[in-house]
Amino acid sequence: MSPPGPEQGDGSTPPPPGRSRRTGLRLAALGALAVLAFGAPTVDRYLVHVENFDRDVVHTVPAGKPLTFLNVSWQVAVARIPPPKGAKPLPPERTWMKVSATRVALNQDGALRDTKPEVELTDDAGRSWQVLDFEDNVPTDVAEHKLRTPYGYTWLGIVPAAVADRVRVRLKPNAYRHTAETDLRKAAQGQQETYDVFVFDR
Repeated sequence: MSPPGPEQGDGSTPPPPGRSRRTGLRLAALGALAVLAFGAPTVDRYLVHVENFDRDVVHTVPAGKPLTFLNVSWQVAVARIPPPKGAKPLPPERTWMKVSATRVALNQDGALRDTKPEVELTDDAGRSWQVLDFEDNVPTDVAEHKLRTPYGYTWLGIVPAAVADRVRVRLKPNAYRHTAETDLRKAAQGQQETYDVFVFDR
């Protein structure tokens, strides 16, 4: 059933359902990212964090090439962008970055592994910069996830302008597999833990 329209003669047009809320959430995310980039205590005054990656198995993906892992094909891109609408201007030594990732489930197993991956930007010196979720069109219901159909994620980040053309995307897929099994012990048997991380060259 369609939502009721505006009253006759008021000249108003309501926003599409959920649009205002999504816009507000995006602006809040941009604000949070900018605050972190300006205010986090870091070694080089940027949002740099150091983590223990001892367990990770890092693989390098050639520039422009797709990656297939756990029955999901991934394609990743990263680029500088102008300041997003609603974001405050950055000083010249910082710049906004956009990370795009496209996932394609190659079979039903891939469709069931639809949990969002962990993503960050990194450089050859081992520094890394946080990115924040901006939008995606991945179905929330696994039943609606179509096989061999591309779905996309977008993240935004802020990095030093001096390394913007060299930073790479570090993507860690989530191996969790959705299941209808209600017995927790049986459900756990179908899961696997992986430490594979993929760095996409530029």
